[in-house]
Amino acid sequence: MIYILFFIIQIIFMTKCLKNKMKWKILLLLEVICILIAMFLGNYYSNLPGYGLMPGLSYFGETMVSYISMIIYIIMFCITLFIRIVLYLIKKKNVKQNKDFL
Repeated sequence: MIYILFFIIQIIFMTKCLKNKMKWKILLLLEVICILIAMFLGNYYSNLPGYGLMPGLSYFGETMVSYISMIIYIIMFCITLFIRIVLYLIKKKNVKQNKDFL
């Protein structure tokens, strides 16, 4: 549940950044924090001993969800960086064209 909440927060922050209501540094920091939280939770569940007929395997689902969400957050981080670079290059090109025009 927490992974879905983090993903929704990332989407909301990205739309605010695209509308220029928020700084990109905050979004990048949020995404790095989400990646670290998913990594630490995955390691936490991976190191639990487990009980029952299959000791050590009872937390396999939680571990896999943590690592899969970490991969999704890394992909979101790469998409955010790509969008930021493209927007920066477009802005730089527009400024350069306006200087040539004057």
